[in-house]
Amino acid sequence: MSSGDKKAKNGSDDTRGVIDTPLGEDWLSIQPYVEGLSGFIGGCQTPMTIAVQGDWGTGKTNMMLLAERQLAPHGHFRLSDPPKNAPEATEEAPVYTIRFNTWQYSQFEMQGRLVGSLLENIGAHLLLAEPGKKGAEKRKEFLNALLPIASTAGLSVLQTGLGFVGLGALSGVVQEVSAEARVALAKRNGGAPVEDVAAVLVDVKAKFAAAVKELVTADGDADTGRLVVFIDDLDRLEPRKAVELMESLKLFLDVPHCVFVLAIDFSVVQQGVIDKYGSRMGRAKARSFFDKIIQVPFQMPVGAYRLEVFLDELIKETRLVLSDDERSSFLGLIQYSVGSNPRSIKRLINTFMLLRGISTIGRQQSDERGATGQSTDLQLFAILCLQTAYPDAYLELVSGDVEESSIFQRFFVASEGNSTEADEVQNSADAEKLLVEAGIEAGGKRFGQLASEIMSQFKNRDGFDVGAFESVLRQAITTSSGADSTPSTSRRGPKVYGADARQQRIAQKAPWAARPGALALPEQFCTRLEDSSEQVRIGVPESDTQGWVIEVARKRVGMLHVRQKFVHVSLEPRWFKEKNPKFFYEKFRKQFAGDADLLERVDVNDYGGFIINRIKPTEAELLGRLADFWVDVIQEDLDKP
Repeated sequence: MSSGDKKAKNGSDDTRGVIDTPLGEDWLSIQPYVEGLSGFIGGCQTPMTIAVQGDWGTGKTNMMLLAERQLAPHGHFRLSDPPKNAPEATEEAPVYTIRFNTWQYSQFEMQGRLVGSLLENIGAHLLLAEPGKKGAEKRKEFLNALLPIASTAGLSVLQTGLGFVGLGALSGVVQEVSAEARVALAKRNGGAPVEDVAAVLVDVKAKFAAAVKELVTADGDADTGRLVVFIDDLDRLEPRKAVELMESLKLFLDVPHCVFVLAIDFSVVQQGVIDKYGSRMGRAKARSFFDKIIQVPFQMPVGAYRLEVFLDELIKETRLVLSDDERSSFLGLIQYSVGSNPRSIKRLINTFMLLRGISTIGRQQSDERGATGQSTDLQLFAILCLQTAYPDAYLELVSGDVEESSIFQRFFVASEGNSTEADEVQNSADAEKLLVEAGIEAGGKRFGQLASEIMSQFKNRDGFDVGAFESVLRQAITTSSGADSTPSTSRRGPKVYGADARQQRIAQKAPWAARPGALALPEQFCTRLEDSSEQVRIGVPESDTQGWVIEVARKRVGMLHVRQKFVHVSLEPRWFKEKNPKFFYEKFRKQFAGDADLLERVDVNDYGGFIINRIKPTEAELLGRLADFWVDVIQEDLDKP
């Protein structure tokens, strides 16, 4: 097979994803914050504890990597990197850095002794520092002092773990020192368990302080360096475990010459405090706990991220080719969906590249068959933004008849071509209620803006292309969580229009509908409405054949609920141009004020919509008057500019 054939078979050979491993690269243009943080770490008084705070995926790890490289530009001083034989010359007091990933170590069933693991890790790294410098006795003593508080497996667990995480060079150091410590410990107490844990911890802390001082104090010089320990992924731990680790660390956080930098989300601390101490410990108590341990909070500057620069880097990585307009549309869709979260943006781009590859192959095959109507990259990306940021809303749209979805009616059809009206609809109280019902508990305003951005990608000369919208929704099922890729039995399916088609479809599900004259009452109503304007249609869906949909200019404005012995008629004025949706109900009450029995049969919802219940064949005259009322309402709406 030729390379050209391979490309045609497998899609574009330029298709690439982006890795989610922090690279220590400033793709978000936050250098002032990096320099400010690293400058404070390198110049503050010690001991000091700093919290790098931010939601999941906001770039805490990358920020710490950037700050570490700013602090220790000479690789030798970054002790967690592969050690070098000799340090670079520096006129400044050296800053030694160590990285510790709590989540990584917790995978080795060491959750119960993460503090011990951290200290053992620090001790092993301290021994590797300054290999040409004599006088490492204090650092050896510190590592030896840890053996009494080690687990049954002792420091050998650390040795195994270091091999797994790619720090095999430390294994030999640990093995050598732990062997010496075991002999010393056996001579001291006959190998018996250490009973006075508090005394051991005090001893460990003292030896830790001495080990750090030994390393950072220049020979015969009062000017000393410092040790900076970056502790990452605390918020990936179970919240209670994260709090317990912070409590245990408190003893070691106030060692001179040390700066501890913890990556933690405050919400995790809050939940952990509640989990450990009970619901009586609210946000204020959690804040007090946080402030006792953390001296300086640093919030990730998400609002300052330059997403256009970040997107450009991702475009380079994936080898996408976008015009300026397409790039602008991508940015708008990102901002109204996943926002400024770098990890979510990467995930979104990766999902797009996967689905785009599938779409490319499908497009090639369609071209070969002469088929048309394939989705564009922007349409695909728009739907993926919806799917990623608002999965429940996406599932509602894709799992049923799109046009019958309240989300679709509220945020897509109702606002078509009218940005002012769209803002009113998207920010109204009932819109928020719709979002909550769809599982969208927050961000209602942004959802409305996203809907407007999506709509702009599905506009053609005839308006909003519902068919293309639904097609791409179904296409994106491949990358959704919780959607069924098989045709759904709950879908209403396409609607049929016209008296004959309506009668035939309902007769398939309701045998009584085939009897002569059985549908005379609802058809009387339909005829009156459809004769009033070419823009009025009444359609019967495939599955819900007794729920007839009243449409004006392709927008659902009401329903006829057809039963064997009566019909219900509902009006949904929220889709009309009237600013006050209850205007129609008020008008209805005035027009039928003399018919108390009728008004008692009316149910009104929060949106100003109302339904007239149980209209029987003997009430054909009443149904005619209702039809006239409807025609007036519709005509008034159509006459508005």
